[in-house]
Amino acid sequence: MTLAPARVPGVAAEWLAAIEDGLAERVAGVPEPLTGPCRRIVTAPAKRLRPTLVLSAAACAGGALTPATLGSAVAVELLHCSSLVHDDLIDAAAVRRGVPTVNAAEGPAMAIVAGDALIALAGEVAAGVDARTAAAISSTLGDLCRGEARELAGRYRAGLSLAEAIGTAEAKTGALLRAACRLGAESAGADPRLASALDAFGLAFGTCLQLVDDVLDVVSTDDLLGKPTGADFAAGIVTPPAVHALAASPELRTLLRPGLDDHERRRARALLCEHGVGATVTLAWNLARHAERTLVAAAGFGDHLTVRALAALPGRYVRRQLTRVPPHRRHLVDS
Repeated sequence: MTLAPARVPGVAAEWLAAIEDGLAERVAGVPEPLTGPCRRIVTAPAKRLRPTLVLSAAACAGGALTPATLGSAVAVELLHCSSLVHDDLIDAAAVRRGVPTVNAAEGPAMAIVAGDALIALAGEVAAGVDARTAAAISSTLGDLCRGEARELAGRYRAGLSLAEAIGTAEAKTGALLRAACRLGAESAGADPRLASALDAFGLAFGTCLQLVDDVLDVVSTDDLLGKPTGADFAAGIVTPPAVHALAASPELRTLLRPGLDDHERRRARALLCEHGVGATVTLAWNLARHAERTLVAAAGFGDHLTVRALAALPGRYVRRQLTRVPPHRRHLVDS
């Protein structure tokens, strides 16, 4: 089950169609032989959460769809797609959004170049909006790189702190949702107090989103999640569930090493479920509530109903994503 973009408050269906048209138009201009792989990744079925947040933030400010808002939305999604291409390369993933990844279909070298091409395209679109948007996309790219680098540097570190793991989640995922909300607000001329609240809302929502994904990697199944599960710990990636579980289980610390066999992977996953999931779900819910409170506090500086409706989105997201937990593990995430 996915979060349908049309359910995000304040966003008309024609706005969503404009995003798709803008993405298709931009990716069609990518030169061969990059056109095929870039088009396959960008136009594959997707939630479009980040560009939809751009539009929804603009709606909170009472704005209509403008070229600046649409350009910001397209640039944000292109940057997101570039990060997916590079993530899949790092993880050696074979499928993304139901289609073959670039590294699986065209090879690792093409994945590097295709991801870079999408970054360049995002920068070009942002520069066509204005210098502030271009700077925001560039800065966010730096955040994404920092998050990935921190994650790689923390591999197999049993002593990684929760603050470090959350900092990685903020940079990897929170930064792009923060940029989406901020750019949408600024494109519509939002009151600075509303723009600041949307900025904080996006960071908290994005971090919450990453924590839920970390939980689903532990408790969901390949079929329910649409991609391989149980991969993070086996690859030495210490996410917040692993931080909690490693602190509670000396046995799990002995399993944080390369080359686990199937039995050891299953045992590690059982320990992660037992010791790491509940605390991380609680943390995700706390972030969702913090995001909601932050935005509700600024409701008087924008379209009141739209702001309050958007504020409720993180909680809706957590509830919906946790339905992707199989029945025999549902008790681990019930709050």
